[in-house]
Amino acid sequence: MSETSNRDLGKEGETYLDQLFYKEIVDLIQRAKQDKMLLQELEREKVPNSVALEIALFLHGRLTKN
Repeated sequence: MSETSNRDLGKEGETYLDQLFYKEIVDLIQRAKQDKMLLQELEREKVPNSVALEIALFLHGRLTKN
């Protein structure tokens, strides 16, 4: 996200999203990418679908728990 896209159009220097919230969003996106890579690796290793499903449910719960 560019600096100008997260700025409030009102007053100069006022951010639309506060830094902590922005960092949390970035962290969630990064974890989701890592989880996707893990699930792809499980698929390549021919892990049974039932086991992969349990892992996916766990990862989804972790992402939405915040």
